[in-house]
Amino acid sequence: MRKGLVTMVAISQLLQLEQDAIALLLHGEGVPRELVAQTSRVESVVRDETPAGVYVDFVLTTGAIPLEGRRDFHIADLSFVTGDLKELEFILYVRRGFIACFEVYSVFDVLPSYESVFGSFSGVPTVYE
Repeated sequence: MRKGLVTMVAISQLLQLEQDAIALLLHGEGVPRELVAQTSRVESVVRDETPAGVYVDFVLTTGAIPLEGRRDFHIADLSFVTGDLKELEFILYVRRGFIACFEVYSVFDVLPSYESVFGSFSGVPTVYE
């Protein structure tokens, strides 16, 4: 169970690194283009920051259209290496055909601060059913 600092904000108010990671995941290999269209239906996000990671739950408007077949899958294999060589990993979850949750985590015990971090993305975002 998540028990961190919880805030509800517009998707545009997420940290830039989180916004960039979401965009890269959505444009990964095999990602349905309709999923990108769902981001325009994100009313707000609930951001939960814990020492172990960040979890972003998407709140969609009632007009959001699910992917055909209401599939469950996740998009992963995107990393970010900070200037001090700490690695962050990103996963985007789709549930019942809707963009559902975005997760940031680290291979370290505690998620390093990345509010104003320099580094680079690596990996090829891939869909896992």
